[in-house]
Amino acid sequence: MGSEEFKSLYDKYFDSIRRYIYYRSGDKELSNDLAQETFMQIWKKKFKITDEGLKNLIYKIANQMFLNFIKQKKNHENLLKNINFNVEYNNDQISEERRNKFNLALSKLNEKQRSVLLMKKIDGYTNKEIGVYLNISIKAVEKRMTQAIKNLKNQIK
Repeated sequence: MGSEEFKSLYDKYFDSIRRYIYYRSGDKELSNDLAQETFMQIWKKKFKITDEGLKNLIYKIANQMFLNFIKQKKNHENLLKNINFNVEYNNDQISEERRNKFNLALSKLNEKQRSVLLMKKIDGYTNKEIGVYLNISIKAVEKRMTQAIKNLKNQIK
């Protein structure tokens, strides 16, 4: 993979990978760092794979980077307690109180439910794509989505 091909790949997927890691971690700096590290791995390995195969590979590398980060943290509970989710809203009619309730409810979802929900609703990925990126079945994606929505509804009431 040449530098022009890599630059094109980086431009095409970097924001998506950064958001994916952010959905899982809730930390903007961490998501930037791990997304950059993901692309450093791709540059070092100089992969030569079809476009679709490369996209799946990028998400798998990003996922592994995130999991490695979590494993290296001595106190995983502190990481989860300090997550601060701020979803950007396009609709000015949504009240501040409702936004705060939603963000609080979102932060209370477990990481598996939160990542599936945000990948589906914010980025518009299909259940099949989410399953490939997270290395889970479509049924598992559907179950996590159902549980996430149910938990959000209960929290927001």
